[in-house]
Amino acid sequence: MRESSLLCRRILSLYVVFAFVFLPFVGTATADGCVVGKQDTVFYLGEDSQYAVIDYSEGIEGLLLSIDFQWQDSSSTAWIFPIPADPNSIDVHIVDGAPEFRGTDVMTEAKEDLDHAMSTFIFSYPFSVAIPWPLMTVPYFLVTGLLGSGAGATVHMHLEQYGLIVEVISATEGAGIYNYLTNNGLDVSEGMIPQLDDYVGEDYSFVVTWISESGTTLRKPGVLVHFPTERMFYPLILTSIYGSKVIPTEIFVTGHVSPRIYDEIEPYTDVTYLQGSISSVEYSTTPSLRNFVEEIDKRWGGFFTRIEISAPSNSLTKDLWISREIPGKVVSAAYVHALFDEPALLPTLLILVAGVSLLMGFLVGVAVLGYRKEAIPAYLAIGMANVVGIIGVIIATSTMRNRLGMTVGQSLAFVGLFCLAFFVSMLAIFGALYVSMS
Repeated sequence: MRESSLLCRRILSLYVVFAFVFLPFVGTATADGCVVGKQDTVFYLGEDSQYAVIDYSEGIEGLLLSIDFQWQDSSSTAWIFPIPADPNSIDVHIVDGAPEFRGTDVMTEAKEDLDHAMSTFIFSYPFSVAIPWPLMTVPYFLVTGLLGSGAGATVHMHLEQYGLIVEVISATEGAGIYNYLTNNGLDVSEGMIPQLDDYVGEDYSFVVTWISESGTTLRKPGVLVHFPTERMFYPLILTSIYGSKVIPTEIFVTGHVSPRIYDEIEPYTDVTYLQGSISSVEYSTTPSLRNFVEEIDKRWGGFFTRIEISAPSNSLTKDLWISREIPGKVVSAAYVHALFDEPALLPTLLILVAGVSLLMGFLVGVAVLGYRKEAIPAYLAIGMANVVGIIGVIIATSTMRNRLGMTVGQSLAFVGLFCLAFFVSMLAIFGALYVSMS
């Protein structure tokens, strides 16, 4: 019996220490920047930026790229980007503008639900007022302190519409694409050739867009491309020719996905997971954009991922590849929201309090009085009395004292140790849930 008591004390000690490891993370969600909360935010194509929408279904990526650069004022400037597919499998349309997304941040929403659950527990549990809350922040600082027509280029598709010219080309060398562009009277920097060479011979095609001499009436010209691919793709490398210039890029992907963010752009990249709706811009008269939005709206669940990149152009050393895998933290957020949002909040808290109380009643009972098979129901009964608060524990301990043969000192030790272990454990559960969403 003595060995069982010693073992249980060690388990309880380790449990409390483990709980304090997660305790610092309680409430950290309220310190997050750019909190969207439960208010809908509208996302739209801004000035001097790249705005993209990616929709992936049955092995086909729909990539819409809408741009708002000063090159639109010139008929001698081209916009070119690579596509990882055979040129004959690519379908291209011209669009005006880009879809508008409206949504709320599911991660922030889940953390707010958890904050509310924690506050409800703290201010409704009678024992909570006995522990100075500022002391709970001490472990936080301890943990964070440790812790065609040109040579070498072949034109596979030509589209001329709305005052824009779009061609899908392939090439055997970067210089061939450079010659193709210059032969069409387009201004191109020779510094682009090394970046183009990275794609040549790798089964890439190129989509080239420029304004015809007649000019365009589109407000914000864009290109919609459909192509087969095993992973979602967004081109970044060619933007590196702009040197240190920052060209803000927003990429919206239908569904919650996992972009492979590489080291050079990681400090400048923000990925947000949202739920909401999509709509066409009011001014757009291009049927392709309306059809694209309608097809998305028919089959998606309202979940989308927003990828913001504000890196210096010369740090864009790789293209962006995106996996369909849902990040673990987003899955955790969905469970947290389901458990702690109204009306599930109170039943969830009741189950948590009851479960932790039973466990602490058993562990504390064995630690203080030793393991006795006939005493286990009494240990559990004292723990369950905690459902009504610390007063219930005191009353139950007093009632069971003679039956268990407890001295006054053992009774006080039981109540004190139980309250500490229970309260810290509950807060640690909230902390662990925060960690799962980080």
